Amino acid sequence: MYFTGDFARDDAAFCAALHLDKNYDLGHRTLQFGPRRAALFFVEAFLNSALAEKILAGFLTLEEADFAAAPTAEAFSKTQVPHTEVRVCENAATATVEMLAGMAVLLIEGYTACLLLDLRDYPMRSVSEPEDDRVLRGAHDGFCEAVKQNVSLIRRRVRTPDFCVEKFTVGSRSHTDVVLCYVQGVADERLVAELRTKLSAIDIPSLSMGQESLTECLVKTQKWNPLPKVRTTERPDRAAASVLEGKLIVMVDNSPVAMVLPTGIFDFMQDTNEYYFPPCTGTFLRAVRFGIFIGALLLIPTWYMLVENPSLLPVALEPLRIKESVALPLFWQILLVEWIVDGLKLASLNTPSALSNAFGIIGALILGEFAVSARILIPDVLLYMAFVSVSGFVQPSFQLGYAFKVFRLMLIVLIALIGPWGLPLGLLLMLLCIAFTHTVTSTSYLYPLVPLDPPSLLRLFVRRSIHRDNC
Repeated sequence: MYFTGDFARDDAAFCAALHLDKNYDLGHRTLQFGPRRAALFFVEAFLNSALAEKILAGFLTLEEADFAAAPTAEAFSKTQVPHTEVRVCENAATATVEMLAGMAVLLIEGYTACLLLDLRDYPMRSVSEPEDDRVLRGAHDGFCEAVKQNVSLIRRRVRTPDFCVEKFTVGSRSHTDVVLCYVQGVADERLVAELRTKLSAIDIPSLSMGQESLTECLVKTQKWNPLPKVRTTERPDRAAASVLEGKLIVMVDNSPVAMVLPTGIFDFMQDTNEYYFPPCTGTFLRAVRFGIFIGALLLIPTWYMLVENPSLLPVALEPLRIKESVALPLFWQILLVEWIVDGLKLASLNTPSALSNAFGIIGALILGEFAVSARILIPDVLLYMAFVSVSGFVQPSFQLGYAFKVFRLMLIVLIALIGPWGLPLGLLLMLLCIAFTHTVTSTSYLYPLVPLDPPSLLRLFVRRSIHRDNC
């Protein structure tokens, strides 16, 4: 549907398309610009009223000679509209989508196109540090739900004209804004073209869950694979560092999360805190995190295998032998405590913030003490599970932590079913799962191990100091 230039007809058709008789939050104001009629359409919650009044005040004094000097909407926008962000649109359907995104639509009698004025003032929270990615030193700002504001936070740190931001619209009903950010000449052009093609080809009604819905549209479906396919961040400094290293950043409007692509499993092991400390300290922190994370995966399965097979216990590990007997088998004790720990996490998540810390500590103490006193659990299980639970928060990716929790449970189940061979079999299955994980782009999930890139692999374990080729 296109505008015809018949004001009464265009105004009525646009009102009908917007269902103004049912939508109380949509505004429609009829005005008189000298000898011509005009209509302004807007979303009340998005309109900057002071700016709108200032722009429209200049139109009220126009005369027929002014319109005669601007026979088209394009000419009018160039000679009579002082606003910096104005576009001309001839398609009424496109104008409807733009208006619902916050643009103000101005119809003027005699023109076969409308003016799109950016008079938006989005309601959004302040730029504050994200809850799950804090640092002791460094910047304390974070992304919010407005994608335009998020792009500006990155551009503030990357002041080069080679920093490109491409916009896409995804969702036949939601028309969600999605932006692709990269540094031209640094990012791989093949990956940029591949991701651009995938974003343009998405055909779904809406991105109901923001970046997670977008990830499922971009990645080949792997229903039984718990590994995360995309690394996310809410920190502008981390996103800026990634884009300068050649990564691609994808952001979705209404979400404070930026997706960093391409993503391999080793990318999840990096933490922002390491780069706000000297290289020596950063390397030590990285070694601690790697060691504890591997321990969290193997500690309980290895202990369970040794306890269930006493012949495998060397003399040095004799203290690990269970000296108490309870009615519940050790296998079910481990699964029960795993289940309880996750229950406490969910309960703390849904508990008001003023009570969540106290609830988690008291709940763990009461349940643990009661279970030992009632001879349901042995203290060893609680001790090892406490270490594993704390270790889950050592690495920064919450998704990766739960993926390895699934692998840990798989190891325990396999050991219970087939004995000591369950541990190497489970590790083999885990490695195969990692090797066959699909990424958003065509890169390997195991890079820089596969294909082997020794300098990049070394940087995973050693925090390098900054220089020309290292951001």
